[in-house]
Amino acid sequence: MGLPWSAGTERSGGTALDFFRRHASFSFGGCGFHSIQSGVALSLPAALQRIFPALTPGFRSADACSIRSKAAWRYRFPPRSKVTARETSPWQPRPGTALCGPNQAMPLHPVSDYLDPALTPFPELFDGVGEVWEVLPRIAPFLAERLDPGVEGDLFGEVHIEGRVSIGQGARIMHGAVILGPVFIGEGAFIGPGAYIRPNTIIGKNAIIGNSCELKNCIVGDRAEAPHWNYIGDSLVGAKAHLGAGVILSNWRHDHGGIPVLDERAPGGRIDTGLPKFGAVVGDGADIGCHAVLNPGSLIGPRSVIYGGVVWRGVLPAGRIVKLRQQLDITARREE
Repeated sequence: MGLPWSAGTERSGGTALDFFRRHASFSFGGCGFHSIQSGVALSLPAALQRIFPALTPGFRSADACSIRSKAAWRYRFPPRSKVTARETSPWQPRPGTALCGPNQAMPLHPVSDYLDPALTPFPELFDGVGEVWEVLPRIAPFLAERLDPGVEGDLFGEVHIEGRVSIGQGARIMHGAVILGPVFIGEGAFIGPGAYIRPNTIIGKNAIIGNSCELKNCIVGDRAEAPHWNYIGDSLVGAKAHLGAGVILSNWRHDHGGIPVLDERAPGGRIDTGLPKFGAVVGDGADIGCHAVLNPGSLIGPRSVIYGGVVWRGVLPAGRIVKLRQQLDITARREE
């Protein structure tokens, strides 16, 4: 597909569907070719909607590649409006992304596979992100520039607050909590007694961070729950996700090496994230059972469930259940 705009120019014209009518075929990883011909959309799989969210309600921006010109393009399609295309940079595949079609790179794990950015306090943080974990290094500079400190919620008992911290209206911070900024806590959130909120943490509206939890360099989505003794480090927890008591999102390798994501679709079966610390991505509505451990680089799809006590590593697609089966031997107790 060679796009008709010359380098460095920007033009508009037609609706989003008109744009696709003018271009016969597109190649997406794992999806083959999906043609739109004669003004009729012949196929619109989930992958096409993911890459071009303009084709679904509430469009945001998406990245695509011109095969012929090897130029990376960004398309922004507001609902029912004109289409705008502009060349943003020379074509360069991101590290760890799969090539799909001639000279075309797409992320294997885009944000939309796991999270709805609109259900986080700062959706703009995810703009232009390829692989979902690429947002993690953005948190610190974003908060350094954009955080507006202030306490509008309610503090109960003795709460230690240090540095630049924003606490929204209706939030409740219980006795013994320690909050070290920069930290953002959304409206209506609950921070339990003894919670330790470390720098570069973003907590969404009506989220629950319970007693004795520890968080750092993470994003917790709206109405997510980590209610008891949880560790969330260098991780993303989606909206309405739930972490059972004692769930750990482990973020550090004992050999101090970089964190890979294990994925058989990638060369060598692994993607180098380039991150020295990376815990997990827990998708919207996922549920992790009590005392489960997600090893570094784990990706859990939306609505998936992991039973209590599981030690997980790797990628779990959306809507799956991981069951732990134990064999128990019961014997009689010897008399004293």
